[in-house]
Amino acid sequence: MRAPEREPAGARPPAREGLRPYAPVGRYPLLPCAKRDSNSNSALPQARRVRPAGPAATALWWIVVLISACCAAGGCYWIVDIPEESPANHEHRCGDGVDDDGDGLIDCNDIDCADSPDCHGGDGDADTDADTDTDSDTDSDSDSDSDSDSDSDVDTDADSDEDDAGCVNGESRCEGMTLMSCEAGIWYRTEDCALGCDVVEGRCFQLEPSNVSHDLFSYADVDVSVNNQRTIDTVDCSWAATMLSSEDIHSEEVLLGDLEACVLVVSSLTVGNDGEIRSRGPRALVILATGPITISGTVDVGAHGQVSGPGGGLGGPEDEDAPGGLCGGGGGNTTHYDDSGGGGGGHGGTGGEGGLTSNHVEGGRAGARQGTPELVPLTSGCGGGGGSSGSSRGGDGGAGGGALQLVSLELIEVTATGLVRAAGGGGGGDENGGGGGGAGGGVLLEAPAIDVEGIIAANGGGGGCSRCDTVGSDGLDSTERAPGGLMSGSYSCDGGFGGAGDTVDGETPICETYNSGGGGGATGRVRLNTSGGAALLGLESIVSPTSAEGFTQGFVGTW
Repeated sequence: MRAPEREPAGARPPAREGLRPYAPVGRYPLLPCAKRDSNSNSALPQARRVRPAGPAATALWWIVVLISACCAAGGCYWIVDIPEESPANHEHRCGDGVDDDGDGLIDCNDIDCADSPDCHGGDGDADTDADTDTDSDTDSDSDSDSDSDSDSDVDTDADSDEDDAGCVNGESRCEGMTLMSCEAGIWYRTEDCALGCDVVEGRCFQLEPSNVSHDLFSYADVDVSVNNQRTIDTVDCSWAATMLSSEDIHSEEVLLGDLEACVLVVSSLTVGNDGEIRSRGPRALVILATGPITISGTVDVGAHGQVSGPGGGLGGPEDEDAPGGLCGGGGGNTTHYDDSGGGGGGHGGTGGEGGLTSNHVEGGRAGARQGTPELVPLTSGCGGGGGSSGSSRGGDGGAGGGALQLVSLELIEVTATGLVRAAGGGGGGDENGGGGGGAGGGVLLEAPAIDVEGIIAANGGGGGCSRCDTVGSDGLDSTERAPGGLMSGSYSCDGGFGGAGDTVDGETPICETYNSGGGGGATGRVRLNTSGGAALLGLESIVSPTSAEGFTQGFVGTW
């Protein structure tokens, strides 16, 4: 019986109408089994069986083996062409990490890949030849082949794993916001990047603080916990560090625009419910922490009357402008009978003018707005101007709130009992013109996440009254405006309200007497920078000022 003609290698079967033609990857012939020649003891060459891939093709292959065995006894001659299954029906690429046939088994875990060189190493034909030779060779040859194959498999598998993983030990890469690292040829998740992942350098972005260098974080090695009152005077930065902690923490003096600052570096900072950090002095206060900053007590950088917060402007003495250029309130004016109040200090808004007397003597000029909403560079509140003294004495201007910057690489939390204040000081009252109120200071908080349940306030102080001894109130820890000093009789006049809430400017008092009160101080500035551009503010939390001129939020910088 003559075997049917074989198609040339690589020939494509004709496409049937209505069906999409496919191109088999290869053919798997069963070579003929034939009966022995009666005149010879030799037999025709034994069939070489190549097992096809795919469960359906495998079953058909075994049927052909049985038929060919029967055929061998009867002298018949069979050639069977079995095309490979369509790529969609079996795992046809065994090293790409994809489940090609959708059976839930990927690459070498799928039986379809049992004979793939990706799973056993070496060339497929070479493996088959080696198996055939083993059948006819001696045991020693078989052992030798087995050992050789085993060694080859071990080496090849290791290389294959690394190739499949596509990574080199120590290499790193980004997958979205996750940093991956290569270990033993396999990608592992290293960390979730709170500030994003740098695909160019293969690392998490790190926080870049405003105003100061991120290199300062390398000095952090002390956890600081405050459960009592500690006063930090920034007249000397190393001294300030010892006031914050009995342990040796790093301190450094830096220049931020026109303002000097003391930078203290810690691992973490916790201010307990009974703890209070009160700061004053000529330099602003900056605290950097690699860990969290938690405030359940008070951090006070505000002014108290004529005593400024850290880096805050001083109030002007009687008759004089406050220092700080146009930001400081102007001193009151006088004539033979009239004495006017000093102007309020400026910062996030403008201060109130000193009150106008009944004879139209103008009060001290209002302090001008200064700084930027981003608090870059860091700025503080300016003081109020001194009231006119006339024939006796005028009130001193209130001092400006200080400047505070807190930076954490993890989290800043102001709990429900926590308070961060940077209030302006109230103006003084005396025999004649009242002093202007000081402006609120600057508060800059930066961390990947900020959670505020308590209070952050940078409100202006009230102006002092005229012909009285009542001073203006320091800025309040709420959205309410600080009242000025109250009049106490004839020829007396109230001081102006300080700025707070949605009113950033200080008030100009209205007087109808020979002596007038001081203008109120403006609000300060509050800025919160996070990874998402917005802090989490609790329903009962208070941040003042509330208007966009005094309170803003933004994104932290990264490097």
